[in-house]
Amino acid sequence: KLPKNEKKQRFENFVNSFYIKQRQHISSDKSLLNLMKGYWSSFSFFYEDPDKVFTLIKRTKTINEFENILLSTFTK
Repeated sequence: KLPKNEKKQRFENFVNSFYIKQRQHISSDKSLLNLMKGYWSSFSFFYEDPDKVFTLIKRTKTINEFENILLSTFTK
């Protein structure tokens, strides 16, 4: 069984890779944003305050906002 920190790191690596690949294939920013929000509804529990993390992500309206929230979440 992996420690929680290692699971979190693997998830972050997965999200980064997945996001980059999807961004190459999905031309609509809105579609990409909705797809990524769906993943975060399932995986926000990796963080100390999962409700806060998911709420921040759920409220994003643009890809730039999403990327900024993602970056700040990963660096915490």
